[in-house]
Amino acid sequence: MNWEYAPFIALAVVLVIIYLVHRRNTGLRREHLARVPSFKPKYQLDAVSHLVAFDIQGRNVAFAHTSGVRVVPFDALVDVTWHWVEKNGAKTSNVLTFQLDEISAPLVKVRCNTADQAEQWLAKITAILKAARERE
Repeated sequence: MNWEYAPFIALAVVLVIIYLVHRRNTGLRREHLARVPSFKPKYQLDAVSHLVAFDIQGRNVAFAHTSGVRVVPFDALVDVTWHWVEKNGAKTSNVLTFQLDEISAPLVKVRCNTADQAEQWLAKITAILKAARERE
C-alpha cells in the first residue's frame, strides 16, 4: 500500500461520516416535526442544529431537534437576535437566539450554516411575526 495517500483517504472517510450524520439528524428532525398534530408549516429554516418551522394559520413555531420537537405560540416569542463571532473579517459561528416568554426554558439557540442564512432568516422571521401581529 502506498502510504502517501493515507491522509487523503482518512479525510474522505471523515467527510463521509460527517455527511451521513448530517443526513440522519436532518431526517430525525423532519420526523419529529411530522408527528406534531395539526401543524402546517409554511416556512422552514433548515439550520445546523434545528429545523425551525412556522405555522402561519395556527400561529405557532416549532423547533425540531434530533431529540424531539418543541412547539410554541407566536405570542410566546419575545425577541429574535443574531449573534456571531468575527474572525478575519468574516462572521462565523452564526446563531439565531429565540427569546421565549417561558421561565423553564427561555432561550432556543439555532446554529445557522452561514452568515447569509442567519441574516436572511432574521429578516424573514421579523416579517412573519410582524404580519401575524397585524392580523390580530
